[in-house]
Amino acid sequence: ISSYEKSIHGREIAQGNLDAAVCSDCHGGHSELKASNPNSKVNKFNITTTCGSCHEKITSEFRNSVHGEALSQGIEASPTCTDCHGEHEIIEPERKESPVSPVNVSQEVCGPCHSSVKLTEKYGLSSDRFSAYENSYHGLAVQFGSVEAANCASCHGIHNILPSSNPKSKIHPSNIANTCGSCHPGANENFAKGKVHVTRDREENKLIYWISSIYILLIISLVGSMTLHNVLDWFRKTKDKYEQRYSAAELTPTVRETNLYLRMTLSERIQHLALLTSFFTLVITGFMLKFPDAWWVSCGSGI
Repeated sequence: ISSYEKSIHGREIAQGNLDAAVCSDCHGGHSELKASNPNSKVNKFNITTTCGSCHEKITSEFRNSVHGEALSQGIEASPTCTDCHGEHEIIEPERKESPVSPVNVSQEVCGPCHSSVKLTEKYGLSSDRFSAYENSYHGLAVQFGSVEAANCASCHGIHNILPSSNPKSKIHPSNIANTCGSCHPGANENFAKGKVHVTRDREENKLIYWISSIYILLIISLVGSMTLHNVLDWFRKTKDKYEQRYSAAELTPTVRETNLYLRMTLSERIQHLALLTSFFTLVITGFMLKFPDAWWVSCGSGI
C-alpha cells in the first residue's frame, strides 16, 4: 500500500483525480486471482491488456513492438509493462528515482536483459551490445549523470521498439539519420554511417582491436620507460650527492669536476608548471568520464 501511495497513480488519487488507477482496476474486484493464474488480470501475459484499459495508445505501440510480439508468442522472458515501470511504485520518467528516467533506463531496465548471457544465447542476441554502449561516450556520459546524452530509448524507441530491418524502426537505415538528428541537428546519412555498439572484439573489429592493443602497449612502454629513467636518474643523483658529502678519501665534500648550469629559466619554469597543470587536469577530467562510478569522481564533479 505504501508503495502504491508513493506512485504516480497513488498521488493522483490523493489529489482527487478519480481517473487514476486504484487497486481493483489492476487486480480486479471480487474475482481477484494470483498472478500465476493465467486468468488473472496481473498475469504476465495479461498485464498489457490491464494497463491498456487506461493507456490505449501506448499499449497499441507496445503490442506491435518486438517485445509485444514476443509476449504474444508466449515468450515469458520478454518484458511487459511492469518489468520496466515497476508494479506498485510506478514513478513518472521525469523523476530521477524512476527506473525509466533518462539516467536509469539503460542500466536498470535494458541492461539486465541485454547483458544476460543466458537470455542472449537462448534467443540469439548479442550479449556485448550493452557493455559496448556503457563504454561509449553516450553511455559514460549517462553514467556520469547526464540527462541529455543518448540512452537506449533515445535511439531504439520506448514502447515502439522494432528491429533495424523494419522500415518503421527508428534505427532502420532510412530513419537513423533523423534519429541522430533529434540530438545532433543537421545530422545526415554520412553522419549516421559509423558503427554503433563498437567493441574491441578481435574477430568483429580487427582494426579497432589492433589500434587499441598498440595504444595500450605504447602507454605501458612510454610510461614504464619514463618511470624507469626517472628512478635510475634519482638513484644516480642521490649517489653523487652522497659521495660528495662523504668521500672515502677525506671527510670533506669533494669538488665536482663538471660545471653546473641553470636547468630552466624563470619563464621556462612557468611554462613547465602550466604544462604540468594542464596535463594533470586533462588526465583527472578524462578519468572522471571513463570511471563515472568511482568514489572520488563525486568529490570533484561539482568543481
